[in-house]
Amino acid sequence: MVTDFLVPQIEAHGLHNIWFQQDVATCHTERVTMDLLGHHFGEQLILSFCPVNWPSRSCHITP
Repeated sequence: MVTDFLVPQIEAHGLHNIWFQQDVATCHTERVTMDLLGHHFGEQLILSFCPVNWPSRSCHITP
């Protein structure tokens, strides 16, 4: 899905500075998935175990 659809759509629309946010379902945090996302989005990933924490885990949003 990411390689076959999302990345081509991003490139087709010239979106080079976007952030990718994902949930933390176990299948979404497998090493192969994280490597793929890291390759395409670099530091612009929002999830619970990356430099930018997923907003729903913020103490300012979720008491």
